[in-house]
Amino acid sequence: MNYNRNDEELVFFGPGLSANEMDTEFRKLYDSLINYKNNIFHLIDTVCNDCETGERLAMNIAERDSALLQRLVAKECENRRMQRKTQKESVLEKLREEGKEGVSVKEIMEVRTSILDKED
Repeated sequence: MNYNRNDEELVFFGPGLSANEMDTEFRKLYDSLINYKNNIFHLIDTVCNDCETGERLAMNIAERDSALLQRLVAKECENRRMQRKTQKESVLEKLREEGKEGVSVKEIMEVRTSILDKED
């Protein structure tokens, strides 16, 4: 992958949103995780009478689901990469249909922007 300085800053320092906006977004994620944790323990309380066994089962579920979440996120990243690649290829195809052999980067970006604007 070709990361530039701005990409690294985004990953390590955040998207440049205000602290309040980031707090709100992270709070939503955190609340979802807390609800998920509560659902795990509801299941544990339903199926286990032994506290120690239930705790081990809860930890097992958390570890397994953590690995699953990583795979799901990785798969989504791959799907998004494929979509971006498809969009880039469709831009070149569109310009070729218009009879343009040599295409400048500026022309590609203009067509790509117009396609993305239509999708919004």
